[in-house]
Amino acid sequence: MVQALARTERRLAIFIVLFACLHLYLVLSNAYWRHSWLDMPMHFLGGLWFGFFGGYYLFDCGRIAAKRRLHEALVIISFVSLICVLWEFHEFIGDRFVRDSSLIMQTSLRDTMSDLLLGMAGGTMAVILRIIPWQRHSQSPEERS
Repeated sequence: MVQALARTERRLAIFIVLFACLHLYLVLSNAYWRHSWLDMPMHFLGGLWFGFFGGYYLFDCGRIAAKRRLHEALVIISFVSLICVLWEFHEFIGDRFVRDSSLIMQTSLRDTMSDLLLGMAGGTMAVILRIIPWQRHSQSPEERS
């Protein structure tokens, strides 16, 4: 169990470092402002990461004992939703202090709602991937039939 948790920690750390580097590159190269669609997969991937992180930190590390998968799913989705809302506040506050109109992060209410929806969709995908029992089959396809 300890080795599995350590492996999960490494995977989460690698993913967030790569994600942060990609985000930094996209900001510094102005790619977000040249290609507005780049914002969408980044919010989905952020929600996905926070979903996996929430599941690991809250349940796998024993901070919360889930009696049912539904309880676990609701807590993780709530956690991701909170992070999504806090991120949008971050963008809103950042826009109030940035004087350069070319660096505006929230272009409209539609963009904000899309960001929230995509972040929560990523968190929901993490829950689905976490709940589905992924088992490796040692049998060949012919033996299973």
